[in-house]
Amino acid sequence: RLVGDSAALVGELRQTRGQLDGALADGRAALQEARQVVGPAGLGQTLASLDRLSTRGYLLLLQSQEQLAEALGHLQETAENMEVFSQRIRDDPSLLLLGGPEEGAAR
Repeated sequence: RLVGDSAALVGELRQTRGQLDGALADGRAALQEARQVVGPAGLGQTLASLDRLSTRGYLLLLQSQEQLAEALGHLQETAENMEVFSQRIRDDPSLLLLGGPEEGAAR
């Protein structure tokens, strides 16, 4: 039984190797065809397009920089407010139920 299973495994390995060889051959053929279709001029055009795309992305990032800085400022302010809120609740948990003095009211 062991010899039979081994023989079957060897057969499957040969079949898998044949499939891999076929896939590699197909890949080589596709690569060769792409080289012929694109050629040096096509490669230059592709690189120029990538350069324009990266330049546009950089300009978009520069334009967004101010908005990002403003959003980060708001996030920092929110974190500071949450810290103050947490400290007040920690100091006096009844504020959650009763509320606190109004802003500007005498304490």
